[in-house]
Amino acid sequence: MIPIHRIVLAVALVAPPLSAQQTVRVVDPYGYTGYTTITSAALVSASGDTILIKEFRTTGGELTGYSETHDGGGETFPIVIPSGVTVKPTGTDQQVLIWSTSAGNSNPLFRLEGAAATAPQTRVEDLGFFAGAPAIDIPGTTGVETRAVIARCDFSRNSIAISALASDDHHHYLTIRDCRLLDYEVPPPDPVPPNGLPGYQPPAIGFRFHAISEMQSTAPGQIDVLVDNLATAGLFDFIGDMAKPGYSFVNGNFGPNPDAFSRVIEVYSEGNGDWLEHSSPTSPISEVRLLLQSSNLKGEATTSVITRGWDVGVLAVTGTPPFPGGTDYTAGFQVQVVGTTIDGFRDNGIYSTSTSWTRGTIKVQGNSVIKNTGAHTGHNLGDRNNSGVHCAVEDGCYMQLDCSGSSFSNNTGSGISLRSNSVRFNTTFVPPLGSFLSLENCNLHQNAASGLRIEAGTGLGGGAHHFIPEPGFPTQRIPNLHQSAATSVFSVPSGQGLVNRCNISNSGEAGIHLLAQGTFNNITGLSTRFVNCMVWNNLIGGVFAQLDGTGSSPYMLTPFLHCTFAANGDPSTPNWNQSLRIVEEDRANGDKGIYLWELSIPGIGDFELSTKVFNSIFDRGSPGLEDFDLVTVQDILVGDDISPSVPSDKVGVIGCRYFLSSGTSYPVSTSNVPPFKEYGNWISLDPSILYLLTNINGFDTTADYVMQLFQEANFDHPGTARPSYSNGLRDKGAMEFN
Repeated sequence: MIPIHRIVLAVALVAPPLSAQQTVRVVDPYGYTGYTTITSAALVSASGDTILIKEFRTTGGELTGYSETHDGGGETFPIVIPSGVTVKPTGTDQQVLIWSTSAGNSNPLFRLEGAAATAPQTRVEDLGFFAGAPAIDIPGTTGVETRAVIARCDFSRNSIAISALASDDHHHYLTIRDCRLLDYEVPPPDPVPPNGLPGYQPPAIGFRFHAISEMQSTAPGQIDVLVDNLATAGLFDFIGDMAKPGYSFVNGNFGPNPDAFSRVIEVYSEGNGDWLEHSSPTSPISEVRLLLQSSNLKGEATTSVITRGWDVGVLAVTGTPPFPGGTDYTAGFQVQVVGTTIDGFRDNGIYSTSTSWTRGTIKVQGNSVIKNTGAHTGHNLGDRNNSGVHCAVEDGCYMQLDCSGSSFSNNTGSGISLRSNSVRFNTTFVPPLGSFLSLENCNLHQNAASGLRIEAGTGLGGGAHHFIPEPGFPTQRIPNLHQSAATSVFSVPSGQGLVNRCNISNSGEAGIHLLAQGTFNNITGLSTRFVNCMVWNNLIGGVFAQLDGTGSSPYMLTPFLHCTFAANGDPSTPNWNQSLRIVEEDRANGDKGIYLWELSIPGIGDFELSTKVFNSIFDRGSPGLEDFDLVTVQDILVGDDISPSVPSDKVGVIGCRYFLSSGTSYPVSTSNVPPFKEYGNWISLDPSILYLLTNINGFDTTADYVMQLFQEANFDHPGTARPSYSNGLRDKGAMEFN
């Protein structure tokens, strides 16, 4: 068992003097003070008051809880805490437990009230809650706001620990600090006292935050919440059959939804068509803004008990508005994860979707770690489930995934999976559409599927763009790739996504898996730029791109600049697993991929961007293995020197080092092993094995192209050279900077 006792260091606190209106009310179930229940003390409390609760023990000395039938009268749930009231134990050495004895209890244990205008701060501190549905409820009432701090509280066997709903014209400002979600049972005293034991409930949700807008004439609800130093502890085998596959979240269902799946944190927003974000030029929409920091979330999935553990660490979703606007975002969320470990969840560490006319943002930063997802199950080839992070645009508008300085490793699925499906292209829609990816200084290692998977199905994967009608052009096209001054007022970034200075290795499938599945007369595109990345020892290949036209030709604008691809592909299948493999599923019928976008930006001019493989290292780890399969070489790749134009259905290759036996007119350097620091140590997760040593063995025989002559130079990210093992900085690809 996990002890619920918490050791608290005594800290000298200087409290402000109480005014005449502030009252301290002490609760003692045995009647030594004026209040025998928390309920009775709360009924007469007002803003500024403090309720101090004494530790509750049976006459035999066993620790017990305040409940409906406890000695002294019993509680009436929910206990309503007025705005501005503080509730805590009488001392730091006191353990105060609160529970419902009813296994089917549907009432909250605490309900925190809000107040009009600027609400005073409510505080709930150092309490233990059991068997709540939820334990703490924070409702939203029109025209009211709530400011609350919940600190150092423990929650165990509640269907929901904390639930906050901000409805029309309501704003929550919440801080949840140093709390724990436990799988803990109170040791039963002998004999069981009259007040009984907790009516334990399977935990469906830890913390739930919902912002909605139902009335078209009233401002949307919003929530700002900080969750700091949250921890989970225990085996969580009490969840039992709740752990079911799939996501059956129902829009507007604010109940615990126990038949779907369990999640530690849930974020949900839903707006309506009357509140559009960029109408003036920006307006409030229904939104949850969550900062999760310095936390340790353990899902406890295991192969020994396949139903054990939490399904999802952080869930963030939007709902379709009841009054669709169709021209702008009506709801959204922003989830920022900083310095947090999300370990061992069944389905996903983070799962997020945005639906019609909504937007979502997931940020993972500050040395966060997401690992060991799907530990209860095995991986099937091509399975997209059980990824560390899964973000999706589902029949919707926009999703941003922004990760820096973090790790996504040892997941049964992919490290990161980003999917766009059925984006609603609308020529009257003002802000960007699609998914927008930004990865910088991240590690994606030892995932059973791919390190990074980007998928587009009738939508834009990895980038987000504006669809603006222009005379003489089809209405469904991409008029601009990079956010200009004219579009900088938008609430979200747009343009081509970027993967920069990332390390991807030892994947069970591809290091980078790109999938575009277009349908007739719809745009499907991949739009991500890869710069300065190291990709090594991935079983199916370094980059595996699948383009399936199905009546149309998908776009693939994914340049690879200054990257290293080493020892990728299974040597036992040398003609299939390659460092770079592009498969056009229906090329024989003319459904080719399009690797060049001709653009016309209003007020800026006409230009184009294309997919190129530029100044990069390719090495299979064996001199006799080819880096590009012959189909890719013959049908898709083409030499691209300084002046010739590359056709829109070809990928230009410039200044790369790779092995190729079929013969070509463009540069090849195959005679020597690349001067990596630790050539052959492919299972290492340390990217320094691929740092470049001095110029040995004619490594610079690859043509020395001048990057400034290419348009890509205008969009590259300078100042990010990879350090070599020796002194100085070295280039990522075939050239050295001395």
